[in-house]
Amino acid sequence: MGKFTVIAVKAALTNPGTYQDGDGLFLKVDKHGGAYGLQAFAIPSAEMTPPLF
Repeated sequence: MGKFTVIAVKAALTNPGTYQDGDGLFLKVDKHGGAYGLQAFAIPSAEMTPPLF
């Protein structure tokens, strides 16, 4: 489970930058105080096995 708390997010809104919770969730804060969240994830690719004939 992520580590972002209400207090941590409110504090982050006063300092521009990128903050990470450790579980793939990012909070990006711009210099004007605008913020948005990003979720990082990966889609496993299917392994391709060549035909034997």
